[in-house]
Amino acid sequence: MKNIEYINAARATMTDEDRKLIRAFISEFEKTHIINNLELRISGKEVRGFLKNHASTMSLIRFNRITGCLGATSYNNYAYSIATLYSLISDERGREHKSSFPGDWIFCIEWYGSKKQFKTEWEVLLQYAKAIGCNSMIDAMAGSGYISLLASKHKLFIPIIQNDASTELYNYYCSMKKEKLFEAFIHELQILPVPTRQSFNLLRENFYSIDRSDEKRVSTEITNREVRKQLQSVNPRRAAQLFYLQHYSYQAAGKFVSDRKSLTFYIDSLKKTHELYKNIQIKNWTCSRIIDVQLENPEYLIILDPPYLKKLRVRKQVYTIEFTEAQHRYLLKKICNARARVILCGFKNKEDDLYSRYLKQSSINIWHCFKINRKSISGKTEYIWVNFVVDELILNNSSLFTLIY
Repeated sequence: MKNIEYINAARATMTDEDRKLIRAFISEFEKTHIINNLELRISGKEVRGFLKNHASTMSLIRFNRITGCLGATSYNNYAYSIATLYSLISDERGREHKSSFPGDWIFCIEWYGSKKQFKTEWEVLLQYAKAIGCNSMIDAMAGSGYISLLASKHKLFIPIIQNDASTELYNYYCSMKKEKLFEAFIHELQILPVPTRQSFNLLRENFYSIDRSDEKRVSTEITNREVRKQLQSVNPRRAAQLFYLQHYSYQAAGKFVSDRKSLTFYIDSLKKTHELYKNIQIKNWTCSRIIDVQLENPEYLIILDPPYLKKLRVRKQVYTIEFTEAQHRYLLKKICNARARVILCGFKNKEDDLYSRYLKQSSINIWHCFKINRKSISGKTEYIWVNFVVDELILNNSSLFTLIY
């Protein structure tokens, strides 16, 4: 691996002349040496010739450090990230931050609907579930993974199973959990400079347009279940790129935002979060498959945070794996009479309360619904359905929750 200190030291001393040189480098090679609109691959002879032709005193070693050269290919060409090059030539600069990430040191990927906005509420919920006899936990649609990490931080359950059907998220989970992969993940994050709007859009376009046959998902309705191929190999570079794109996106689902702190500010927090993954088992199964395993086990807490009903949410196209209304109905039928303790999250209104209509039909469980008093980032009210008694929970935490029934 490249020495990150050398790369950062070289970039710290960049001059306007260096930026002009990199701009000329892009202009000279972008049209003729680009691969998949993502990398420039250029022989060492051509790079040295370029530096000589531009009367530059910069050595090839320093040039490769500044540009974060990805290394040599099998054809002995140097590979350069086009998005990184565009970031380096801009005069836009990230803010300086001398301290590390304070407070709650769980730092996970930004994901639409992440429950980290309700940290206090979920701490109370998880501790209550533990108090009523739940010893193990399945986070069946984990998304950012925040709930699993929170449970791991407080050492509440054994095991804690973190699952998501998204292969992109599973690739990220693996990169956060396994030591060697995590080192490579951090390495890739440190190489990526603070983006500009142009470099961000370029990286996002390339990230989502690459045809990766080993990760293709085929969503179809076969008895309302998703059928897809699982991830065959973990790619920490791709995990870092996903993390990077989500970090610099508005609400983890929108356009580029320029006022975010550099990811280097959070490295220590990422390392602490990596430690929490040691207590977590990670899976890349469909929701139905993962909950089937323990659906009848009363010692298990099963957390379900499915893609919210499209007609009730603000953003319509934000989930990598969507849920149709038929899939919501299938899930509700599956959990309706579960013996495991279930927490289901969602939106509702008086005119359209699909979840309550189904769950109230249970012949075994008495389901309850309560709302989180604080609004979500999108301005919506979050509701929670559970199949266990919540009188004490609501009574002792009336500032956090309001009982609906």
